[in-house]
Amino acid sequence: MTSRAEYINRLRKMADLLEAESGLILPYQIGKNTISFYPHGVEETARTAKIFPSAWKKNDPAASSYDADYYKLTGAWNGASVVILDDRESVCQRVQVGTEKVVIPAVKAEREKVVERPIYEYKCEPLLAKAVA
Repeated sequence: MTSRAEYINRLRKMADLLEAESGLILPYQIGKNTISFYPHGVEETARTAKIFPSAWKKNDPAASSYDADYYKLTGAWNGASVVILDDRESVCQRVQVGTEKVVIPAVKAEREKVVERPIYEYKCEPLLAKAVA
């Protein structure tokens, strides 16, 4: 639990950081234990992540439909969790990595059939390289 003094101190440090780093976007929200940024695009996301010295963890796009839609970096700064969230499509490249055979069950007038569907992955590593370089 963050004390009042710790929270106020973190706000002061954030104000100092915002003054020192003119390229840093304003946080969307500063809570007791979380600071959230919602940048737009790969450059803003990478620049925001680079300013905070953190071992970034990113969400797995296969975990849920939410994780597939959003690119989320989570790290730590001055006792708070820092979250950087952007649309996955604006910071990652969707790449077809193969196909899979899918059986479509028979229905009244049609027989069962097998079709191939593409398999996609998101390639986001260049963003992380920019963020920590």
